[in-house]
Amino acid sequence: MVRAAARLAALTVLSAACSGGEPAGADAGPAVPYRSTLIGEPAPAIERFHLTLESPGSERRRALRYRAPAGGHERIHIWTDQSIDVFVAGRRVNKVAPPTTEVSFELDVARQAGGYRCTGWITDTSSADWERMAPGGGRELRSALEQLRGHRVTFEVDERGMPGATSITLPDTLETNRAEALDVLHAVNGAVVPFPSEPVGVGAKWSVAFFEPGRSNLAGSVTFTYELIAVRGDRLELSMTFAPPSEPSPLSLEASQVSGYRSGSGSGAFKIALDLGRLMPDISGEVATDIEGRTFIGSEELPFRAHAVSRQRIESR
Repeated sequence: MVRAAARLAALTVLSAACSGGEPAGADAGPAVPYRSTLIGEPAPAIERFHLTLESPGSERRRALRYRAPAGGHERIHIWTDQSIDVFVAGRRVNKVAPPTTEVSFELDVARQAGGYRCTGWITDTSSADWERMAPGGGRELRSALEQLRGHRVTFEVDERGMPGATSITLPDTLETNRAEALDVLHAVNGAVVPFPSEPVGVGAKWSVAFFEPGRSNLAGSVTFTYELIAVRGDRLELSMTFAPPSEPSPLSLEASQVSGYRSGSGSGAFKIALDLGRLMPDISGEVATDIEGRTFIGSEELPFRAHAVSRQRIESR
């Protein structure tokens, strides 16, 4: 899911807030989340990507389909900034401000039956404040991302922007900071906006429920809601909001780490401008996320709350 930039930032923030482990393979299929004896029965199997049209919008509707030319080439620059506060039993125990990161991608777009096969690679990564995140470890973080330069990933989408097969893996030589590196690689395919199958007009709303095992510690789906704000020929303006799972569900963590997820809420929105002749949009905005649950400090079970703010900007040409 999430074929909009916020997706990655939001999932990364939630993982960081709950102190997860290394991401699982990028192509893991639908799975039954971790069974926690502290919560009860496990959540049922979750569909990885489900789009629902909530409102078709005004009349003069049209089917939204990408029409990128064969042999197209696109350039993408992604800027991300985050902050996370973690509270246990009402006391702040962690304040994290990951480094502001900038990444540049090149993307080759090839037509195939029903859609597109895309090959992307990183041409540049930068950050002015690695040492703020990990004093003394900035060189290690920078070195890990440097290894991604030129590393190629592939993904497929159909003419609606619905995701297909992906091959987004890390270089075998990369030994440290693998979670951060994988998030960087997923940023490019995560920016493609998916469209409903039905014709829509201005004011249309559709939601995408997305479950990504291994990339987020939340066992339930996160939901992205898109609203079509304006249409000028093939140029679209949209807004996108994000919501974590609102109903209680287990976390994809060992019970010794986190025992329960109580609720989550999100606020803020991203503005999206796109041309149907290109796959990559321009995106800017900010979302704030609050999640609550229970965690362990030693043998004591205590309530926790995490507040995260993610800012992201994607520029394409």
